[in-house]
Amino acid sequence: MAPADVAFRYGSRGKPELEHASRAVRFNLSHSEDLCVIAVHDDREVGVDVERIRPLVDLDAVRNRCFSVRERAAIVGGDPRGLEAFFYFWTLKEAWLKGSGEGIGDLLTVEVRHDGDGRPSIARVDDPRVGPMPWTMKSWSPAPGFVAALAVRSD
Repeated sequence: MAPADVAFRYGSRGKPELEHASRAVRFNLSHSEDLCVIAVHDDREVGVDVERIRPLVDLDAVRNRCFSVRERAAIVGGDPRGLEAFFYFWTLKEAWLKGSGEGIGDLLTVEVRHDGDGRPSIARVDDPRVGPMPWTMKSWSPAPGFVAALAVRSD
C-alpha cells in the first residue's frame, strides 16, 4: 500500500487502527525523549509504553492516585528503587490500557500481579475472584535509564 493510501480509524476510546487493512494488523507505539518503542502483531491487540526513569515532584500523590495498595507498597518515595518500581508498574499498566483500548483512564481499576516465576500479569482490582486477564506482559530496559513494557492479548 502506498503511504498516501494509509488511513486510520479510531476505536471508541481513541485507539488508532488501520482503516483498509487486508488483514488484521495491530500496532501501538510510545516514545519518551528520543526513544520510541513500536509493537506490531498480525492479529492480536498490542500495547506498549516507554518512560525515562526520572524524579517526580509529586510521586506520592501520583502513587496514591494511580496504584493499588500492593503496588504502592513497592513504590517508596525518594528511594531510587522506588522510582524504578513506579515506572515499572506505570509502564505495564499503561501498555495494557493502550492495548486493550481502554485508554489512559482510571489506573486504580487494574493491578500488576506476579506469578510464582515473577512474570507480570494484569488483574482487575474491583473483583478479586477474577484471575489475571488474558494478556501476556513483559517489561525490559530498552536503554540505560529507561523502562518499557509490552502487553499482547493472549486469547
